[in-house]
Amino acid sequence: MKIGSIALVVLCKCALWVNAQETKFTNVTVSLDGGRIGIVEGDFMGRPNDELYNKILDSTATVLKQDSLNTGALFLTALLKSQYYLMRPSTDEQLVALEESSVAIDSAFAKGIDDLTSKVLRARIYYQLMSCFIADEGWRYERPAVRRERKTRFERYQALSNKYHGELETLDPANAHDYRKRISNASYPLKVVDETL
Repeated sequence: MKIGSIALVVLCKCALWVNAQETKFTNVTVSLDGGRIGIVEGDFMGRPNDELYNKILDSTATVLKQDSLNTGALFLTALLKSQYYLMRPSTDEQLVALEESSVAIDSAFAKGIDDLTSKVLRARIYYQLMSCFIADEGWRYERPAVRRERKTRFERYQALSNKYHGELETLDPANAHDYRKRISNASYPLKVVDETL
């Protein structure tokens, strides 16, 4: 993955967060290129291998036990979990990890992170969460109550993904086309019966 001038700024910001928090995270280089966030280490998709993934998450978990609002650890937790499940088949494990990512990045925003890199990551996480529900199949989710609950979650994640990608179009006009492509008008794939009728 090539690192452009924007990515160099990202690297500096990550180093500042980490140094300001006196936190040491090794072997992770964050890149932002064409409106897409990733890590340089890993496979051709930028996904970390299991060893790197577990090592960094163990490190961030230790830091978060001492300081639950450490922005560097929250950001890296969200990034690593999002990146690890990038372009993988949807599973319950993936959904749990991505929901943990959304909690981590939202906590980082609550603590004061407000830069473009973090905004791109937040938008991607909610896009990934929405995508987990696109492949829902009727045989797996037969009960009406379960379908309603999953449809509600799908619509919530879709609304947040669209909101954050829409904001990025304005904040980063050079990559507005990339953000616009991720705005979704998809519908939840399963029929949901309204039991109040």
